[in-house]
Amino acid sequence: MSLDFVRLNTDQKEVLLKDLKSLIQSAHQMANLVQQNELDYGVAHQITALIEFNHTDIAKMVDYESYVTKEREERYVEICEVNKRNHELEQKIASLKPIDGLKEQLCQLSDVVSEWWKTDGFHYVKDFRFYSSGCAGMTFCFMMKYGYSTRQSPMSERLNQKAYIDKLKNDGYEIEDIEGHGLKVLDTPNNRSLLRSLLIARFPSIRMNSFRNQAVGKNDDTYILTGIDATIFDLSDIHQYKEGTNPL
Repeated sequence: MSLDFVRLNTDQKEVLLKDLKSLIQSAHQMANLVQQNELDYGVAHQITALIEFNHTDIAKMVDYESYVTKEREERYVEICEVNKRNHELEQKIASLKPIDGLKEQLCQLSDVVSEWWKTDGFHYVKDFRFYSSGCAGMTFCFMMKYGYSTRQSPMSERLNQKAYIDKLKNDGYEIEDIEGHGLKVLDTPNNRSLLRSLLIARFPSIRMNSFRNQAVGKNDDTYILTGIDATIFDLSDIHQYKEGTNPL
């Protein structure tokens, strides 16, 4: 029976010898660390990876198809395929245009809420903000003097003021003209209940996070509402806007 010798040229011999020396050195280094109880996971993984690399190259040189070599080649094909798909995806993403009109759409949503509160509420909405979760937050404020101002004659303004306050009182709101502060919405259970009903009727997904109030009067014994911090969780509630009618 004749022996089948490994036939290598000069360059192949040098490569094989280099890999063998590297393999021996790595194994020797790891053995020393084990004996000295100084082998940690990080170093162990690095040395093992180097041994694996040398082993697969040596196996190829001597035409030995080991499980490691076969797995490495299969993984290489898989990695190439994944890289190809990632590259194609990056090209698609790069070709996408910015979202047209997004800024205008968000401004429109803010304007719809503000216009509704101006006509059917108490005039001013501040700190309008959008969240990554797809909801919107804002603070509904109370600026009653703007609800009846028409920039006409003082007499017309006084008439509008009376009609405006009468409308609010007929709706059940508790309003008081406080010296030094003017007309204010009192912080009472009744007013809070009415405001909740008003906001929920317009925006079903809204949640009132907190009511802001302030103590006023000579002895700071009267509390007025200054704002309602709220969150609208379904933006489609805003789109369902039907233009409110100013009672004046």
